[in-house]
Amino acid sequence: MSAQGIRLSTSARADTSHQLVTRLDRLPVDSINNDIARGYVPGAVQFGSFGERELVGETFNQIIWSNGAFSSPHPTGIRISVVSTSENDSAAGTGIRTLEIHYLDNNLDEQVETITMTGTTPVLTVATNIRFINLAHMITFGALTHAAGNITFTNNGNNYAEILAGNAVQVSSARMVPRGKVFYLSGATAGSVSGSTTARVLIRLAANSYNGNIFNNPFALVPYGSIGVQDNTVAFNFPVPFKFISGVVVALLASSDKSCTVSGSIYGWLEDE
Repeated sequence: MSAQGIRLSTSARADTSHQLVTRLDRLPVDSINNDIARGYVPGAVQFGSFGERELVGETFNQIIWSNGAFSSPHPTGIRISVVSTSENDSAAGTGIRTLEIHYLDNNLDEQVETITMTGTTPVLTVATNIRFINLAHMITFGALTHAAGNITFTNNGNNYAEILAGNAVQVSSARMVPRGKVFYLSGATAGSVSGSTTARVLIRLAANSYNGNIFNNPFALVPYGSIGVQDNTVAFNFPVPFKFISGVVVALLASSDKSCTVSGSIYGWLEDE
């Protein structure tokens, strides 16, 4: 008879799930994170973000995302216009041909829409209730295997997402928690690169909620903590994860005394409320 063991995983809701495994499986049993990745924790999925940004000169509290001003979530949802600065981002082009928008609707439910690019001619989404774009990425593409131009996702002059030329995905540290979910933020990374001129960079973890309050109208981000980096990258895990409820936006902010490139990621998981 083969030797066997019991896997015990405990979620934040204090329920447990047991799985019988053999030693031949060689799976660790000491981490809820491993069980979430394997799909063994009902209602829990990985959740996080990755952002990069070029900071020009001295800057203060800029959200780490693709470029320019960050547009706050729309309170009721809108229709988005998608367009590239290059004709090569099109159905038969060398850049991105089709892409997916992963967004939260006016009810904060997760939705996905596929867009067929038409180069410098804008394409309107079918959805008219897009509240926040969590992610946009290519699906099909030409020889370049990335965007030929800058692809923007706008409404009334406001930019809600962007895939920069040379990229296959939107790079943004900002994520909004879907309806019926809780985000447990367990760790983050942050870094800066300034080349020949060393820049002093302060990166803050922030959210539009604090001490039970949510700041949606007007939208405001409040810092939870910060680290300093200077041409290096720091990774850190939180001994007790931060908890963010449905509708909250979590992001990383960067301040610098000189021009540099900053990057940052947040990671954790979603659970059912």
